[in-house]
Amino acid sequence: TALVVPAVVFTVEASSLLSRTPTLGSFTAGLSVVALVVLFYLALTLALGTMFAGRGPVAGIGIGVLLAGVFFKGMLPPAIVYATPWLLGDIAGAIATSGPLDPNWYVPVVVTGFAAIVLVLVALWRFQREEF
Repeated sequence: TALVVPAVVFTVEASSLLSRTPTLGSFTAGLSVVALVVLFYLALTLALGTMFAGRGPVAGIGIGVLLAGVFFKGMLPPAIVYATPWLLGDIAGAIATSGPLDPNWYVPVVVTGFAAIVLVLVALWRFQREEF
């Protein structure tokens, strides 16, 4: 619901207010990139939750990774930024509006997808090692 409800609201508002609305296919493709961002941060939080006993490090590291992208993505070398989910919001917007994409736009998508899979696997591995 965190993605579906805002997407439906945007579609209704855009169709009533804008003369040119994004096509359904491009909007859905952009929304799927946003879903990947959400999946990454959920997987990160889940993996961190299996590694730390308290809530502080889980919340602090998760929010720190998110805010580092907001504040530092323009200051860090592109090689580091491409290895994070920080550019996916820009990529999703460009895809949804059929705008111009960076030639290497797929790199953060693939890296973020791979990182989310690895984080889920780490969490599952940690769950198996826990005794309840």
